[in-house]
Amino acid sequence: MSHYLKLVDFEMKRFWKIYAFLLASVLVIQPITVFVLLKAKQEYIQKNPLEDYYLAYFSSNSLFFHLPIMICLATLTLYIFFTWYREWFGKSTFSIQLLMLPFNRMTVYYAKLTALLLFIFGGLVTQIGSYYVVYGIYMAMYPQFSSLDNSLVSWLNADQILFALIPTNIVDFFLYYGLGIVAVIVLFTVILLERSFRYKGIITGVIFVIICILLFFVPNYINDKVISLYENEILLGRIAISFCIAAGSLWLSHYLIKKKIWV
Repeated sequence: MSHYLKLVDFEMKRFWKIYAFLLASVLVIQPITVFVLLKAKQEYIQKNPLEDYYLAYFSSNSLFFHLPIMICLATLTLYIFFTWYREWFGKSTFSIQLLMLPFNRMTVYYAKLTALLLFIFGGLVTQIGSYYVVYGIYMAMYPQFSSLDNSLVSWLNADQILFALIPTNIVDFFLYYGLGIVAVIVLFTVILLERSFRYKGIITGVIFVIICILLFFVPNYINDKVISLYENEILLGRIAISFCIAAGSLWLSHYLIKKKIWV
């Protein structure tokens, strides 16, 4: 456990400057964007005083508001590959030292996965924190609307991008992020296939991803071609298959990182 925690700490320290910049961009750009939008609405109301309802509900539907979110998502997606490939292609290749450490190589795998998940959920917490900053600005400018429902849930429901990022239904939240974790595990396996077999590994990895996608939609195929299923049955089938895909990917990753991968 101590080796695992040290590796998680090591992974996070290697990325913390970029990560801190990403979170800061959310906490700075979003409030500024909302402030500018509210000022523009205020000017509109001054010209059209009978339409003050226009200010009653603040909106975050703006390109500049969503821009830091998109940058964070793109950066964390690249991090999935960066966290592995930097060991081989960085300024100082670290793969030899990392894979020769005197403990289970899968500890390295789990540390990288844990660091990525901490980055993701840290970003979600920051986005929720941004709401309270934005809401504070809104209430400071328009306290007369304090009785209206501008709650976090209503804000998320009103913004399609934020709703996709943070589902307000707890079941949907766990389903979306559970599926996301499975997707990351599959991508980690593809990376290890490429590192183990190089060009052949790329082809094998693509085939592996296609197989995983086809397996995920097996319940839909059964529903369309074999026997009609209830929505809950399709959902449970997908969850069960996702667990199998994750377990199979972890087993394959364990085999590759222990027996096949080379530096």
